[in-house]
Amino acid sequence: MKENKANSLTRNEKINIVLDTIAKKRTLKVNNFCAQNWGLDEKSNSEYDLITDTLTTENLARKLDGTSSHCVITPKGNEVSETGGWLIYLKQKQEKELLNTKNTQLGITSAESNLEANRINKRDSQFNRWAFGFNILFGLINIGLLLWSLLN
Repeated sequence: MKENKANSLTRNEKINIVLDTIAKKRTLKVNNFCAQNWGLDEKSNSEYDLITDTLTTENLARKLDGTSSHCVITPKGNEVSETGGWLIYLKQKQEKELLNTKNTQLGITSAESNLEANRINKRDSQFNRWAFGFNILFGLINIGLLLWSLLN
């Protein structure tokens, strides 16, 4: 029966249960817990090592002696457990990554738009220099004509 339940749970659901249990008990031997609750072989390290590695990599739990599967909760693990657990944490993390991706894309679009505006301004500034030169020239001609008409 436990084997069927273990197969029906995803790894993230198992991580959620283990994190919640560590938070309640403050410490947990993960391999024993997995063996008792899901019929996983206590000697076979693969599943509970993946669970333990995920918890330690995310800084939600830490191994007591660095090599055993005996884990204690970290402050971050406590916070994650209290605010909905691993599954909620994952969802929020994915949403944050999606938002960062959108912000990056928006930043790239904005940078491309700024580059195009700079190209247009550079092109227009050369035209503006010519127009400025002609205006000065026509202004000088007008002043010359005005002086000539005043003197005559």
